[in-house]
Amino acid sequence: MRVFKDLDSAERTIERIEALVHEPVRDLFDGWFERCSDPDLGLIHLERWLKNSVNPSLVLQHLSSAPKLAQVLIGLLGSSQLIASILEQNPELGSMALDPEELMRPLEPAPLRYEGLRMLESSNSYRHKLDRLRFLKQKAIIKIALCDVIGLWKPHQVWRALSHTADVIVELARQTVWSDFAADNEGMPEICPVSIIALGKLGGQELNFSSDIDLVYVLDDEADAEVERVIPRFCEKLRRALSERMFRGLLYRVDLRLRPFGKSGPVVSKMKAVEAYYDKFAEPWEHMALIRSRAIAAPTEIIHRWRSMRDQASFKPQRGNWVIDEILTTRDRLEEISSTDDIKRASGGIRDAEFIVQVLQLLHGHSHPELKGAETHEMLEHLKSLDLLNPQQAQELRDGYTRLREVEHQCQIEADQQTHEIPKDPRAREELARRLGFLGVMDFEAEIGLHRARIKHWYREILSPLAGRPTVASSQVLDSISSDASAWISSLPDAEEFWESLAQNESSLERVQNVADRAPALIPWLKTFVAITEQVITGEILEEFDPAAAVHSLPKGRRLLELSQALRRGWLRAGARWSLEPFDGFGQTVGGLLGAGIERLAEEAGAEFSIIALGSLGSLESTLNSDADLLFIHHEDGRAEQDMKSSQKLLSLLRDARTEGAPLDADLRLRPEGRIGQVVAGRSAFLRYAEERLEPWERMALSRSRLVCGPQEGMDLLRSAVLDRPLTPDNLDELLKMKTRIETERVSPGREDRNLKLGPGGIDDCVWLAHLTVLCWPDLRADGLNARDGLDRCVKADVIDESEAKAAQEGHQLLTNTRIRLGLLGLRDDELPAEPDKLERLGRSAQIEPVRLEGEIRESKARIRAVYRKGIERLKRSWS
Repeated sequence: MRVFKDLDSAERTIERIEALVHEPVRDLFDGWFERCSDPDLGLIHLERWLKNSVNPSLVLQHLSSAPKLAQVLIGLLGSSQLIASILEQNPELGSMALDPEELMRPLEPAPLRYEGLRMLESSNSYRHKLDRLRFLKQKAIIKIALCDVIGLWKPHQVWRALSHTADVIVELARQTVWSDFAADNEGMPEICPVSIIALGKLGGQELNFSSDIDLVYVLDDEADAEVERVIPRFCEKLRRALSERMFRGLLYRVDLRLRPFGKSGPVVSKMKAVEAYYDKFAEPWEHMALIRSRAIAAPTEIIHRWRSMRDQASFKPQRGNWVIDEILTTRDRLEEISSTDDIKRASGGIRDAEFIVQVLQLLHGHSHPELKGAETHEMLEHLKSLDLLNPQQAQELRDGYTRLREVEHQCQIEADQQTHEIPKDPRAREELARRLGFLGVMDFEAEIGLHRARIKHWYREILSPLAGRPTVASSQVLDSISSDASAWISSLPDAEEFWESLAQNESSLERVQNVADRAPALIPWLKTFVAITEQVITGEILEEFDPAAAVHSLPKGRRLLELSQALRRGWLRAGARWSLEPFDGFGQTVGGLLGAGIERLAEEAGAEFSIIALGSLGSLESTLNSDADLLFIHHEDGRAEQDMKSSQKLLSLLRDARTEGAPLDADLRLRPEGRIGQVVAGRSAFLRYAEERLEPWERMALSRSRLVCGPQEGMDLLRSAVLDRPLTPDNLDELLKMKTRIETERVSPGREDRNLKLGPGGIDDCVWLAHLTVLCWPDLRADGLNARDGLDRCVKADVIDESEAKAAQEGHQLLTNTRIRLGLLGLRDDELPAEPDKLERLGRSAQIEPVRLEGEIRESKARIRAVYRKGIERLKRSWS
């Protein structure tokens, strides 16, 4: 129940569901909704699905029998109106979605076409047939969405499956509409004389969940005058069949603007007219658009003629610089009318990556037939194998294109709307980041910014010379600098001055390159905070600096934006400095900075309660992406109203600061009663909770605590009520069982040896051993106790000896440094990557061979685990 925001509403909904299925369901829901981006919305959609089901109890049984699939499906219900609507309209599709065998079957055009033909044969009217086509599409969409979220299919396989589905639907729709049209118009041929050509994403078999489909209608050359006269009416009828909303929604939005002569041209033209247009009148950009085109509903003759026309128009032996310049000028105009949040059309977006590939196809397709394909991913591989792109260029373009398409994908599946813009609303952006697997908006924006910077860099460096345009950067420097570093420097105001400095100073160039290699996650912020970039270039970045003191020194009454930027600058400076020269106390530096920001915001909110940091912030072991776990306590009673007002203002300021760029992600879920508890705990309520309902795991969580700001009495209350009372043997056993559950349930199977935090021998082994020890011997406890000092206290308690403590401390430092490096690289920071390219990047950052690094981490984890086991056994013996 703690996952829901509106607990009263959730309670009522669950009661209605229990009445519907005649059995309790609460125990199931905690696991199902745990990873749902919007649990409240997911619960509402689940109820609607069950209410529309013939046998809601059976649906729940299916969900219970496949808990992991159930969690994925519930996640989709909470994040996608499209999927929710499909299941509400077709409850029976849920059973198919929960059948692993069905999900494992590939989605191929032939079986889908056969299923569609059977549906059409059993339909009793034209409208019924159009409805059956919509059902066929919805059934395919459910399967594709689940295979996408589960990870059964790679992104390009998802796009291809969506394109196969559209191919079949359009083909069957053409057949259905023609049958009805011919019945109403005498003298029409039995076989439809209109062929359908797909361009754009469908032509390239890279369709999204909610893409428009770009079509061109082609009429047989042999069609007589009467057919030619009425055929535009058929094309309009087909457009309506595809685009009009019915009970099950629409099939596809159709865009005909890529036809010959665009909007001013006829809706349908004979094939010989189309051939003449592309031979004599088409613009260079139309030749490029033709690359991603194919016949999807046409006789064999038209398929061959279209392919031949495409090859002749798009892949000429020679292209002048002016052609490429004209194409790039067209692209520049598109960029001018797009917003910065447009990940398709803005600079460094999806369209730039596609332009790079298609321009190179235009230039080299005649000499290299393998470059005549339409799929971007496949063409990138061929361009690399032909040395037309180097491996770095191909990899970065592929990674950026794929990630931006995934973002576009998620934006569209949410409400079945064609959009290419990242939402501006902070909460919508936060939900999008979570659905894509990011810890928060900051990480999401950093990674997307990095991909866009790389694409923008390669767009300029690859295409500008082909168009005869000058490049900005010095060729002397470009020869010795990576694309990330070049994109970073080129994006700065007065970039030429920075290039000049780098060309004249080898150590500056080395620092820039090292930051770009070791900390690409910082580059989007380094572009924004130019002063920090200047410090990297001058070397000032390496000087000792207290970012918390800089925040405290800001005059009172400063605007929130100034405080937020000061926090981000401090975070950025600490990260850039560590990437160049790793220093002890990184967690203390970042934790102190975040604490300073919280204290300033608490002053602004007028908070008079104690603010206590927990978790990594409490022990000053923060990494780049750590949350700020907080607990609000007032040591007096009778202040509920004042505390509620000031706490709500503080939480609002924390949210606003994050939106303004502060690296602050406050989390209050560790307060008494979790999400349903009071935001500020008063003295009596806190004592009562500690006495009657406090769980052992909560005592463990509260042991990593320190006062950030406010009265010391709040910390004293926490200490006396919770931390000064030794654990009982039963408490210790319960906590150890919980530790085992965490290792088995929250660590991916088969990746235990790679998990740096929760897995056996990970950072948490040191944390748990230290804090279990001080919970058993409260006299050893200290506020803000970190793992290193905690292990020294284990020695004092005779739980481990000095050599064991040293081995665990050294291992803990290695794992912590590895997590920091992964965060700076923009990679998942709790797990050692298995992918060779990511491991190679990590090795370069650590200046060690990847194989050797893996070995050192493996040995360190084994030593930590051995110390943990010995320490726990001694702790249990001494405490039994």
